[in-house]
Amino acid sequence: MKKEFYDRLESSLRTYGNEWIRREALEETRKACGQIEKRVRPAMSRKAFLLSQLRFAGGKIWALEAGVLLMLLLMVNGILRSPALGLEHGEVCFLLGAAAVVSAMAGIPHLYRSQRYRMYEMERAARVSYPILQAARFLMAMAGNLVMLAVLFAAAYVREMIPVASAVYMLLPFFCVWTGSLLILRTSGNSRSPFYCMSFGAGLIAALFFLNKTAPRVFEPEVAAVWGVLCVIVFGILLAQVGIFRRKLWN
Repeated sequence: MKKEFYDRLESSLRTYGNEWIRREALEETRKACGQIEKRVRPAMSRKAFLLSQLRFAGGKIWALEAGVLLMLLLMVNGILRSPALGLEHGEVCFLLGAAAVVSAMAGIPHLYRSQRYRMYEMERAARVSYPILQAARFLMAMAGNLVMLAVLFAAAYVREMIPVASAVYMLLPFFCVWTGSLLILRTSGNSRSPFYCMSFGAGLIAALFFLNKTAPRVFEPEVAAVWGVLCVIVFGILLAQVGIFRRKLWN
């Protein structure tokens, strides 16, 4: 018993301090690797990073949005050209609002994938923070959505000669979709988030349809000013959601 005790004591004394030596060596090795990496791979500026993201992910996002845009254009054009329907101004505005919701949903799946899997390898390679990576994806998806809205509105304007102020009937649902989807993405964060986002978009289309059937006057030109005020309010909420989303990703 005593011999075993002395053997353990001798072994402990023999290795005393080695743990600190290993930690110091590991820290020195880590610093040396960091210095070598800085010399080999210079830091990438944010401008260069955004340009690289256009090549890396922009094509995929915009190809998806272009496909959705083509589908919406064919559908909207077919509805507007149908003489049997004879759509009035309010019904055209409802149709544009529903198309805006669908176009906004096109960029959500890719944004969710980027949030869920958190492409740290891209962050490591580009030497930028993950929130900047996510912000780049958000801006690309949003830019594609805005182009989709502009093309859809231009097609409806040329076909039906609707007032320019009618654009608010597209912008308000569009901002609502992005605000709600960002709220879902940052609070849910599980594999069912895309389903929740799509359900939210479908519910918004159902709400627009209900308004069009029960209170069609809300889509008339004289109510456009109210929609414009609501657009400003929801856009402010969207900016707040983006700020909260960015701080959440930073932590």
